[in-house]
Amino acid sequence: MASQNGKQLPFLAVGRVKDSKPLAMKRVTDEVDVEQQKGQAVEDIFKKLLGAAQTKLKPGQRTRLQWNDGSVCCMLDSTGLLLFCLLTSSMEYPEQVAFALLQELNTKVSELNVDVETATENGLDQELGHKMEELLANYEHRTEAHRYTTSIMSNQRMSQKDAAFRGSQGGFQMDGREVAQEDKMKRYLIIGGLVACFLLLCYLMFFHTKSA
Repeated sequence: MASQNGKQLPFLAVGRVKDSKPLAMKRVTDEVDVEQQKGQAVEDIFKKLLGAAQTKLKPGQRTRLQWNDGSVCCMLDSTGLLLFCLLTSSMEYPEQVAFALLQELNTKVSELNVDVETATENGLDQELGHKMEELLANYEHRTEAHRYTTSIMSNQRMSQKDAAFRGSQGGFQMDGREVAQEDKMKRYLIIGGLVACFLLLCYLMFFHTKSA
């Protein structure tokens, strides 16, 4: 579910953990400015997360925190140097998709010819600004594709479970052959019963003739 202005991903940022310095931040809406009236500007929240990440997160760890009606998804890189954060306007935005965006941003940062350990505050805005804007735009509407893919995979798993159950019951799964197999078994039972009755009748007739 998107926010009132249609933006599901209003803010993206990366910062250095050891000195709590934001290196690049990108917002695509002024909606988050409303929080400044409450003393909770999203930039301030990000700086607080940078300060807490060094003790609260381990290298490579991910976490999602609820913030008002939405959430803040955080990912610490494998070295523990950089923290990547994404703001979602709703908790309904898929977590897997959010962290895929952060991982892609991590890759783009690693491709820069910049020493992130010595970069100044907001020093990567120029190099990353446009790339971050593109990421936010690309992932804005990936939720529907994610739900469709998830639904397909769920249906496939259910079909596999159903097939396994049918297999455990000795059935056949295609072209209605399990029904044909059942009918065939019934015919065998009927024929077998008739043969048994015929043999019993022959035995009784033989025994009666012998007695006479």
